[in-house]
Amino acid sequence: IQNNFQYIHTYRLPRHYLPGSFDDQKYYAPTIEGIKEDVFIKWEDGRLMKGTCWPGELFMPDFFTNRTRIWWTRWIKNFHRINLTVDGLWIDMNEPALFGTNDDFPWNWNLIGTNYTLKCPQSKLDDPPYRTKAAFRYDETMNRIGRLSDRTLCMTAMQGEIDHNTGKPKYRHYDVHSLYGWSQTKPTVDAIQSATGKRSMVLPRSTFVGSGQWGGHWLGDNEASWSEMKQSLIGMIEFNWFGIPFIGADICGFDKSPTEEMCIRWMQVGAFYPFSRN
Repeated sequence: IQNNFQYIHTYRLPRHYLPGSFDDQKYYAPTIEGIKEDVFIKWEDGRLMKGTCWPGELFMPDFFTNRTRIWWTRWIKNFHRINLTVDGLWIDMNEPALFGTNDDFPWNWNLIGTNYTLKCPQSKLDDPPYRTKAAFRYDETMNRIGRLSDRTLCMTAMQGEIDHNTGKPKYRHYDVHSLYGWSQTKPTVDAIQSATGKRSMVLPRSTFVGSGQWGGHWLGDNEASWSEMKQSLIGMIEFNWFGIPFIGADICGFDKSPTEEMCIRWMQVGAFYPFSRN
């Protein structure tokens, strides 16, 4: 692992990280300690809520508790201490996003070796009587009604510190879903700056009002096209209005192949992006 990280760091190759902790309760120390220290999001009955994403089956940390922030900081420092050096952290999939929630199997089941998916029970939170646009999925392969929990955690999940009046966590995931990335950003920038002793950066995929004081953002998976280059300027102006000034788009596009002329012009434009990367 150290050799891999040193190669990445030497050649300035980008790496990004997911918020979830892989469900390996026998060998993977962050998961083992996380379960022991009660840092993961749970069902109402106290069971761990398990989803599926890039590494396979995993648990999502609850950053609305102080114990989770302590655990997160310790493991960022641990990875840095064994010479897995980083300059900043790019956090992906922290809406939080999961694969295949409420579906029969995740789309990448043949790659990750599991067909497990999170199944959310019927509830007024996952299935509101007056469905908002968020409850619709425009997916030609789906032959069922969309739910709020599709591709994320169940809305009935419990989060936050224990309410001493009820003996249960204070929040439902329904109440704080849009704040997941926000709640993770500050603990992450505090941890990486504590580990390195230097000013650092955090680039979360999920943001909310106030996120810009701790982290930046990128404009997502764009295409190599003139129209997307133009659109990037609009996106950056918008995010400045949102209070997130450290913003940029993938120069020359993320998807499809750019022409040489377009990539040259995009490099010229991108030199003025607050967050500039090709």
